[in-house]
Amino acid sequence: MKLKSYAIQIGAAALLVAALAAYRMGGTPANAEGRVMVFCDAFFIVGMLYFCIGALIWVSTTGFFDIFSYAFRKGAHALIPGRITDTVGGFYEYKLGKQEKRKGKGTETGGRFGKGSTLLIGLMLLIVSAVLTAVWYGI
Repeated sequence: MKLKSYAIQIGAAALLVAALAAYRMGGTPANAEGRVMVFCDAFFIVGMLYFCIGALIWVSTTGFFDIFSYAFRKGAHALIPGRITDTVGGFYEYKLGKQEKRKGKGTETGGRFGKGSTLLIGLMLLIVSAVLTAVWYGI
């Protein structure tokens, strides 16, 4: 299952890199320096995208964004009091309830959303981009 997740994400990253490279290839010189620059940019853009999304997924599994969901829930209840039920008392009870839900899903031990595959793939793409940048400066 873990290998399948990596394969799907690497395939999607390869498609994104190829699409960006094809898009940028028309406006650059057809020499080796131009091609390396295009692929370096494509790997960097997709790598940063994957890395940032992976970091957000990782941070969200820690409960960092619970305050925002609590504030949104309270704000929605204040604006539309009859439509949204306010069963949660204070933030402390809300936070404990969210932690129990996360334990049930197994996110704290690398469960459904706790995987670091997106973060790791983004880091690998950034390393490829750094290598291509070194090659570009060497040309």
